[in-house]
Amino acid sequence: MSDQSSTRLAASSFLLHVVAASGCAVGAPLDDGATDTDELGSTTAVEPELPDAPAPRPEEARAVFASYCVDCHGPDSPGSGNIRIIDDLAAIVERGLVVAGDAAASKIYQRLTDEANPMPPAGVTARPSAAEIALVRRWITAGALPGEQACDNGFVGFDDMIEAMSRDIFEQVDDADRIHTRYLTLTHLHNAGMCDRELDLYRAAIAKGVNSLSLQPTLIEPVAIDERRTIFRLDLRDYGWDNNPNFVTSDLWDTVAAFNPFAVGFERGPADDLRVLAGSAFAFQPADSFLQVAAGGALAGVDPDLNLYYKILQLPHAGAPDNSVAALEQLSFIGLTDRAAAVAAGEVARVIIQDSGVSQNNRAFDRYSGLSFGSYYYRSFDFAGESGAASLFNNPTDFVADGGEMIFTLPNGLQGYAISNARDELVPAAPTNIVKDLGQRDAVVRVGVSCMSCHAAGIITRADEFHAFYQGVENNFQKGERDLIDLLFADPDGTVADQGADARQFQDRLLRLGVTSPTPEPIYGLSLQFEANLGLERVAAEVGMTPGDFSFELGGLDGVFDKLRAGTMTRDELAGLYRASLCVLLPGEDVLPAGCTPG
Repeated sequence: MSDQSSTRLAASSFLLHVVAASGCAVGAPLDDGATDTDELGSTTAVEPELPDAPAPRPEEARAVFASYCVDCHGPDSPGSGNIRIIDDLAAIVERGLVVAGDAAASKIYQRLTDEANPMPPAGVTARPSAAEIALVRRWITAGALPGEQACDNGFVGFDDMIEAMSRDIFEQVDDADRIHTRYLTLTHLHNAGMCDRELDLYRAAIAKGVNSLSLQPTLIEPVAIDERRTIFRLDLRDYGWDNNPNFVTSDLWDTVAAFNPFAVGFERGPADDLRVLAGSAFAFQPADSFLQVAAGGALAGVDPDLNLYYKILQLPHAGAPDNSVAALEQLSFIGLTDRAAAVAAGEVARVIIQDSGVSQNNRAFDRYSGLSFGSYYYRSFDFAGESGAASLFNNPTDFVADGGEMIFTLPNGLQGYAISNARDELVPAAPTNIVKDLGQRDAVVRVGVSCMSCHAAGIITRADEFHAFYQGVENNFQKGERDLIDLLFADPDGTVADQGADARQFQDRLLRLGVTSPTPEPIYGLSLQFEANLGLERVAAEVGMTPGDFSFELGGLDGVFDKLRAGTMTRDELAGLYRASLCVLLPGEDVLPAGCTPG
């Protein structure tokens, strides 16, 4: 055995990668990570279902009901069973016909899958396909969200939104704290007609998201300043965003704003007051675009090689003096400085599985007990094949990995993530020939957002499959390797218990943030909604106009917007045109986008 690669484990010298890991996963459903009871405090964390497709958009579920069910249960139907609301996604949840998060308990899904008494009835020719029924199941499992234009919320323009923030920072924030005060907004989603239950997903994403980007030891919830709970105040100091050495010429918040095409400075009236008091031209950003950029999601014009997620958490990254896994491990809140000593002390437990549902081939991961009670560090080892040194059942200690993922407790008890390549360098995305995230438009596993999706409920519990195999072939291994195996696989049952305890600890931290259920995963749900194609009503809401007013102005905008007359436009298309379009539209009377001249 040799140490030709930094990922080769040398049994004879104990020069090991004994860093614990489970790692980022293939795109998992938004309910990924459910436990074996309805309570977060259950004693066993179980492996979530890994999907073959991402959670569908509400419009897709509505289309199934509209195609096969409205003739009998739509608004203009006879109302069989006294149901005339089948295509109203909010109403079928309110009536109890769908139980959000539980397809098996949902009456509609029960009838769709009841072979003896199906809906539509057996004599009806037009029937939903198996794929369409599976889509309905995934929609229910992902929270049965009704989508846009489901609730009549009333309209809140840029004028009123900015006035609310200006008044809040002046009346509710002490003078010395104002330059540290910023706001995340959901006003555009309120204007798009999202119901409160769906907006709660975004509120949870804000609470979990900003704390998942923090190295501070305390969990701090941003404060809603309006009765609609669509504008949230935060203090940069609560998350260490005021003093990050990776952001010197421009602070962390303004750097994200510079890359966020939907972060726009405003001027005149209350916007001038807000800018002066906050000391920033970007005192607020839309919450969804802020988290998409900061948590590593895909967006046109935002180069993943910027490594914003790594820089925000002050992790090793390309351009740093040391971008290695070893440098990550030596960070003060991980504290793995001597891998060999950790193995010898029995602080490392390895798990090998043939089919992880995550990577394309066999996978290994190590769990390392952290510096303090309740802290942990995981590292997975992933492979492009299973032959030679990539065969874990033949090489449980001296394999050569093609990459891996790391999970670790942050100082506040939430989780941080990293991805490594075959050279043990941290990278922002994993190769798709090793792992995939089917929820991403290009199936790329991205550090941050993809990992948060897979590990919505924390560490995914997996039992080791190697040890039972090893007991029958022990003599095939040399003594030095057997000694190492005895150390790494000493207590398979205890390793499963430790994984479950780690998951419950993470879920407890979410509860402290008011996230009462880890699923659907709010940040990933936000990201999927953000990346979906946009209809006229959603674009109107994002430019601060009513659909009627925006429709009237379409002729004066770039021709790409004409697509909205009969269809949708992409998020990337809107990103490239957003700021310039605001100058044409000039929404608002008291405030204007900065740099625009009224006509």
